[in-house]
Formats: sequence, structure tokens, C-alpha cells
Amino acid sequence: MKRLFLFIMLAFSIAVFSQTVPEPDPPVPEVKTIDGIFETFFALVAFIPLAVQTLRRLVMPNAGGLGVQIFSWVVGLAVTLVGWWFHLGFLDGLSIWMALLYGTGACLAANGIFDTGIITAIFSLFEKRKNV
Repeated sequence: MKRLFLFIMLAFSIAVFSQTVPEPDPPVPEVKTIDGIFETFFALVAFIPLAVQTLRRLVMPNAGGLGVQIFSWVVGLAVTLVGWWFHLGFLDGLSIWMALLYGTGACLAANGIFDTGIITAIFSLFEKRKNV
């Protein structure tokens, strides 16, 4: 019985792995630039903790508490301003004050103080309205 089960599993796995999968039409594009981090506000919020933890291990490995919070806010603002400086993603065309507001909001959301939905609702009050 064990040999029959083993034979069936082996035959099934060979059949599954020998299939050819057609390419999707159109092919899925790959993100190969840093611009993907700045495509949306949510992507920026998700990137900030990754950048903070990577830099914190290099700069201040033994820090904790309030020091890490302040370091996180500084790194988040720096990442946002770099994106604004190079006109990346949603930061392209914003004034520096709006970029700083988005950076502050991204830092607050990345640290868990606010939710991204609340922050985007607050920022919509500051954006210029386009007359349709």
C-alpha cells in the first residue's frame, strides 16, 4: 500500500511539474526603480519602517524608546524629502510644505500613531481643489 501511494504521489508530482504555463497577456511589468516606493502614500508608509530598521542597525544599534521614535521621524522625513527633491511618484509637483505634511503623516502612520485613512483625509483639506 505504501508503494502504491508513493507511486501515485510521484506520478502526480511529475505531471504537475512538467506542465507549461503560458505567459500572461500582456506580461506583468516589473518595478526596477526606486520610484515604486513613492507611487502611493501607503507604499511610503510601508517603506519607512524598513528604512528605519536598516539604518538603526548601522547607526545606533543599542538605542531604544524615544530615541528610536525620533530617529524614525527624521528618517521618514528625509526619505520623503528625497522623493520630493527627485520628483518621484505622488510627490512630483507638490510644494515643499505639502511634501513635509505628507512626510510627517507618513512618519506618524509608520510609527502607529495614526491610521493612513485619517491622514489622507486630513491632507485632502490642504490640497488645492481643481475646478472642473
